[in-house]
Amino acid sequence: MVDELTQDLADVGLDVHVISPYYDRNDKGDVDYLRKYGVAHAFNVRTSVGNQVVEFGVHTGVVKGVKLTFLHNPLLLPVAYAPGDAMFTLRAIVAFCKGSLEYLCQAAVVPSLVVTNDWFTGFVPAYVKAGHFGTTFKGTSFVHLIHNLDENYEGRLYFDETTIHRAELEHQLPQHYLMDPFWRKAIINPSRAALLTSTTWATVSKSYRTEILQSSPLAPLLRAFPSPFAYSNGIRVAERRAQVKKIASGDHSAAKALLQAKYFGFATACPTMPVFAFVGRITVQKGVHLILDAAEELIVSTNRNVLILVGGKANRVEEYAARCADKMFELRHRFPNNFWADPDAFFSDGPLVNLGADFALMPSMFEPGGVVQHEFFVAGTPVIAFATGGLKDTVVEVCVFFVGVWRRSLINRLAVETGLCLQSTTSKALSGLSDELWTFSQTLIRTLGCGKMRPNPSLTQRMFAMRTMQNSTGFGASCLHQIAIFRLQYQSLKKSGGKLLV
Repeated sequence: MVDELTQDLADVGLDVHVISPYYDRNDKGDVDYLRKYGVAHAFNVRTSVGNQVVEFGVHTGVVKGVKLTFLHNPLLLPVAYAPGDAMFTLRAIVAFCKGSLEYLCQAAVVPSLVVTNDWFTGFVPAYVKAGHFGTTFKGTSFVHLIHNLDENYEGRLYFDETTIHRAELEHQLPQHYLMDPFWRKAIINPSRAALLTSTTWATVSKSYRTEILQSSPLAPLLRAFPSPFAYSNGIRVAERRAQVKKIASGDHSAAKALLQAKYFGFATACPTMPVFAFVGRITVQKGVHLILDAAEELIVSTNRNVLILVGGKANRVEEYAARCADKMFELRHRFPNNFWADPDAFFSDGPLVNLGADFALMPSMFEPGGVVQHEFFVAGTPVIAFATGGLKDTVVEVCVFFVGVWRRSLINRLAVETGLCLQSTTSKALSGLSDELWTFSQTLIRTLGCGKMRPNPSLTQRMFAMRTMQNSTGFGASCLHQIAIFRLQYQSLKKSGGKLLV
């Protein structure tokens, strides 16, 4: 998201700088991994954490008009999501936030606006307001960008009565910036610090703004701002579409054949076997366990006529991720031709999956904004998601009839982008698709193309009518024939000037 936002701002002529951690090793274990992008060491800056001096290597570069600065310290920033106790994380936050401001001072860059991105940067406005940098940033406004304010994602750091006093020596900020005096536990909250010291805040969707204003533990602080900004995450559609077109010349059937061969060992493509795919982090927020719980029932109830791919790396330090990883290996061992996941490896085949999958799965327990759905939509792939957070802003509600029966218990949303949105957050909601949606869903695949389209009434009616002509358990030749007809009709619609809204 940061890439898209900053590049678009640079495109309109703004002087945009991005300061980011330079983790000693990336997800693949590589070091010095930014050199290939023209990012090189420029100089060093020093700051303090408590009574200790901390030094960062400053690496700089320019990509698509955006001036990039990366701060490198292998001890404090070894890897993304580095394991460690609360004191280790606190020291990393303090060092990075103070180091970022020190870099701006040494580089003689005084921004008119600073956007602090998520809780790890929450101390930046706090150090300015507390006077650690004098009047240097007196004319600078600070906007804190919130991605997720669930209590497990606020960045809370838990201390006991002994370690909290040591923590105060490390951060050297007013205690009320970081700790709610009415909480019984000693909790340092970087998100609280950001809200108490920023000019305003923003978040990644209008629906999520409404949710956190009503229900977040930090709601009283959030409500203190008269006009917080909210807008849905997005992607650079033209660039993503160009990426997708490089995969099998942008053809879904060819990409699906590649996907089946690479991940499921198919010697010959099977176009009638649907592919469900998830791409994302293996965390409780993303609801990955729901896919894993539903996988066996889907595979068995369809007589192994379904393929499920879960692309994402699990951080085994987290108990949830470790449990999911074990379940993934179990399913892959039991159903090697129907289930694929490799939770120990970074998944980098996103564009192939975006294009080759028949359905994307986003069973997020909560989702402030979401980006993955847009990546699938650009490839023309339907997204099955739960109606939560920002997904409600990007998946549009309509009514659907199934053989004259209103199936609200199973589905209550169908996106104009050809996505499906479920209300229930249980694995049964996912597995229920195996009997009820096979044939109907196939008539939707690829017929509406990429992005949002104004529905063609006659085409839509014929697709709904298609459900009454098929049984609910298979993909017969008649269904495939109808899909081919719908695709031809859609191509005709585009050529005749059918309106596309992207």
